[in-house]
Amino acid sequence: LANIRNFALMTVMQAQREAAGKLNVYARHIAEDWSVVATSDTFITYSQTIHERGQHIARIFVDKARNAPDKWFALITQSYEIGQFCLDSHYMTIELKNQINDEEGEPPKGPERW
Repeated sequence: LANIRNFALMTVMQAQREAAGKLNVYARHIAEDWSVVATSDTFITYSQTIHERGQHIARIFVDKARNAPDKWFALITQSYEIGQFCLDSHYMTIELKNQINDEEGEPPKGPERW
């Protein structure tokens, strides 16, 4: 339908139980039908710790982008109180990312900036 009517379409996927204890969620953590990742043009994940939730921030990971660079994080600010999923965003440089303790190590390899 999105292709026929020429509009962007977003769907929500659930993560596997394994993702519950992870600092960052990646495409490999999705539950159910993997073909959704394979056929999507862009695939992003949303991660947020309890501490980040209290500060109204979260991390978006661009895990797949068909016509653009992928494998990078954006830090977003939020205000659910006023109904805003994202108030502002900031590209997470390697220096900013290194400030976050990730028990999984580096994200999947991407462009040279990582």
